[in-house]
Amino acid sequence: MVENQAMIMQGSSTVCVSAPYSKVREVLVPVTENQKDVISEVRRVIHQPSGMCSVGVQHPLSLPTPASGQEPWRWRRGMCSVGHNILVLSNREDPARVVHFSGGQLVAVGSKDRLVRLLDVRAMRERSLAMQGHAGSVRAVHLCEDRGLVVSAGYDLSIRCWNLRTGACTMLLRGHFGTINCLDLHGNTLVSGAKDCRVKVWDLLTGRCHRRLRFRHDSPVQCVRVGLGLVLSSCDRGLLKLWDMEAGSLLKQIDTPQGSVKCLYLDQWHALSGGADGYVMAWSTRSDHAQSLMTYRHPREVLTLTFLFLRVITGCADGKIRVFDFLSGDCLRVIISNSQQSAVLSLHIHDNNIVINTSTSVMLFQFGRDGGGHSEPSEGERVDKAARDSPRGSEFRGYPYSPVRAQARRTDGLLQSEDVP
Repeated sequence: MVENQAMIMQGSSTVCVSAPYSKVREVLVPVTENQKDVISEVRRVIHQPSGMCSVGVQHPLSLPTPASGQEPWRWRRGMCSVGHNILVLSNREDPARVVHFSGGQLVAVGSKDRLVRLLDVRAMRERSLAMQGHAGSVRAVHLCEDRGLVVSAGYDLSIRCWNLRTGACTMLLRGHFGTINCLDLHGNTLVSGAKDCRVKVWDLLTGRCHRRLRFRHDSPVQCVRVGLGLVLSSCDRGLLKLWDMEAGSLLKQIDTPQGSVKCLYLDQWHALSGGADGYVMAWSTRSDHAQSLMTYRHPREVLTLTFLFLRVITGCADGKIRVFDFLSGDCLRVIISNSQQSAVLSLHIHDNNIVINTSTSVMLFQFGRDGGGHSEPSEGERVDKAARDSPRGSEFRGYPYSPVRAQARRTDGLLQSEDVP
């Protein structure tokens, strides 16, 4: 009992950010004999015993080591570790809301009102254009702003593609026999998962479903992710399945102890799953290595997650965003997303911006950019820059020491040097 509480506390507290964050790190990746040649073509590999190899991974920013005796501010300014401003995009309470942000000017929003709406990040308002056509609630949206496209799906068993400029439905995809819960897109490959226990793969150029790719679960599909030739899916029962799209076969099946798996992440090397039991687990996509690589603990269920620069970033039902070191499992930062501590339903990270969808609001967190030197910008500089960068007429929440971060300190007793103005 005491040990379990200690584990939960470890997942709720923070540790100092490590300097090796911006250095080359060797990440162990399980491989088989026939996979070693494939890996060596992609990255520098040093072979290890017991079927393991280490892959060199480097942060895209090469930061110099701070001078002796100087506060290592640059090392502390990794993702989500600098000050941030908060812009409120929507104050409407809606636990059924789904959103997607692709890094541009718009945020796509769907809900029980059967409409797909657009929030303008720069103008800080909802656009008048609303896409109407679904006969039931919208359960999933995916925005491709660079292609002028938004994809939506939901209760009416249909997937609809919309023109962002005109709001017209340009394509209608049918084939599921249950409510569609999730969507993901990679290139022209669209993947959907539904309550009919099926995962379907679609070609957006032709609008056709790949019939030979028969991906199924024994219970309703909760989440899907698609990558280069791979599809990862999860279901209510906590089963993860990794599929090979080229061969149309099941590569790997993992029966997790997480219960219903709410969220997934997939890249070439790793998969991450977040469950109702409050655990995020890291897995290898290679070989038959079924054992979890790392576990990240939370006090309540995990509803959303992503993976960036060797950092696992999660959103929890307790209203907090946590940043974990992927290699050590340490919690590096805890951010309270809103003063009401409502559940974080989804988060979308692009550049220095995070769009956060909670059950009570949609917000944009704008994090500061690293400068050329080691010194932290002054209090006045931060406020002036925030005022210059904020859109005209926006509902701006920019303070040198924000109430949200102050609440985080009062609630969790967090006192980090990057939080001190």
